[in-house]
Amino acid sequence: MPAPPKPKAPAVDAKAFRESVYTFRPADGNETVADIGGIVNAETQGMTDSKSENEPLSDARGKIAHVRINGIRKWGGRVDRHAGMARSNRSGPDYHASLEAATDAAIQDAQHVDPTGGATNYNMRTCMDNQRPLQGEDLQTQSGPYRSPTPYNVINTYGE
Repeated sequence: MPAPPKPKAPAVDAKAFRESVYTFRPADGNETVADIGGIVNAETQGMTDSKSENEPLSDARGKIAHVRINGIRKWGGRVDRHAGMARSNRSGPDYHASLEAATDAAIQDAQHVDPTGGATNYNMRTCMDNQRPLQGEDLQTQSGPYRSPTPYNVINTYGE
């Protein structure tokens, strides 16, 4: 008697899957991916890609999201005391791109992929030459320079 055919997995609606991630709370924290996307939006609002950047702004936004997820994992609800970021802003023209970056970061984190090497802090600097430690933490990644409405056009991540 021949073996029964293997059942086919149902097709996954990629858009619906990504939208379902928006309510996910990475690192068992209190913040959803949508909240983290709002934080990334507030931190990078008005920034755009430039011809001299070393990577796309979308990747740098993802690194900020990874830093937030790593901070939540390390400090839980006390993350703002140790690695505070701007208040979540879920509106404006940059929110969708920031939400997508946070979604990608959450999916990567679930797969144990972290382009920051576990960084838990981030800040913006005015030039790529500034690679000093931050609060005793070594530079992990440096992204930029981007066009920015402020002098701060480089995104650095820091960690152990």
